[in-house]
Amino acid sequence: MRNLSSAIFPFTIATLLAGLTYALQWYVQAPDVLPAGAAPHKPDAIVSQAEIVKIGGNGNIKYRLTSPRILHFRDDDSTQMEKPLLQHFKSNGPTTTINSEMAHINGAATIVQFNGNVLIHRPAFQETPVIQGNMTSLTVYPDDGKAETASFVTLQRGQSWLKGTGMSLDNNRQLFVLHQNSRGHYPPALHP
Repeated sequence: MRNLSSAIFPFTIATLLAGLTYALQWYVQAPDVLPAGAAPHKPDAIVSQAEIVKIGGNGNIKYRLTSPRILHFRDDDSTQMEKPLLQHFKSNGPTTTINSEMAHINGAATIVQFNGNVLIHRPAFQETPVIQGNMTSLTVYPDDGKAETASFVTLQRGQSWLKGTGMSLDNNRQLFVLHQNSRGHYPPALHP
C-alpha cells in the first residue's frame, strides 16, 4: 500500500504541472477578445521614406504623396502617414502642395484626411501671386483635384487675405470658396 501511495504522489504532481503548463500556454497564445467579425486595428506594415505616385492617363505624374513613415492597417486597408506632403501637378499650371502633421488615407486611396497644422501652398504663376492657406484639418480628393474642410481657414494671396470657417477648394479651376463668417482684405491694385 505504501508503494502505491508513493507512486501516486509524483504522478499527481506531474499531471498538475502538465495541466498548469497547458493552461499557461493557452492563456499566453490566446487571441485578443474582439467583437464577432472584428479584426484588430493594428499595423501590418510600417514603411520608412514612403512615396505614393499616381500617374495620369497621359503618362505624367498626377500627384505624389510622400512621408517619412507610414503605417498600413489590414482590417480596413487604410494608411496613416506622419508628416505627409502631397504635391498635385498640373500640366498647364503650378504645383500645389499640402502638408500637415498626420494624414489618414482610406482603403481605396481616394480620400486623404490631413490633420494638424495643415498648410496649402501654390507658387506664383504668370499674373497670379503666391497663394497660401492654413487650417487644422483638410479632406482631399486627390484624383478629383478637390478638397474641403469645416475648420477655420486663413488664406493669403499676395497682399490679400481671407479668413472664415469652412472651405471648398477646386484646384482644377483655381477656386477657393469660404463657407461662413468670412472676412478679408483686398488692397486696390497699384498702377503707376
